[in-house]
Amino acid sequence: VNLSSLAILYSLSHPSIGCTLLGMKDEKEVDVAADLASRFSTVNFDKENQDSILDQVLTRKEKDVLEKLLDKTDGPFAQLKEDYRWDGRKAARTFWELVDGMKQK
Repeated sequence: VNLSSLAILYSLSHPSIGCTLLGMKDEKEVDVAADLASRFSTVNFDKENQDSILDQVLTRKEKDVLEKLLDKTDGPFAQLKEDYRWDGRKAARTFWELVDGMKQK
């Protein structure tokens, strides 16, 4: 299973993620991204939750890998706090404050 593809599919299926930005280095990666997005062509996002969307767009192997990744007991992220959320705005603000501080020196 390609983990990059799985991450894109998960992100596209998540109701709290309004936009997924992808970086592509060549035409092949554009084709892969288009193929992944086409899996959602029959999904009714107004009537589906993330689990039912993933059931529609993931292969059996992808579902198995995702289940292992999300396992709260033995998965690779099991040690993260339940309420962990990455705040991209805070990280960006900290970065730009650092840049501004370097300009002033």
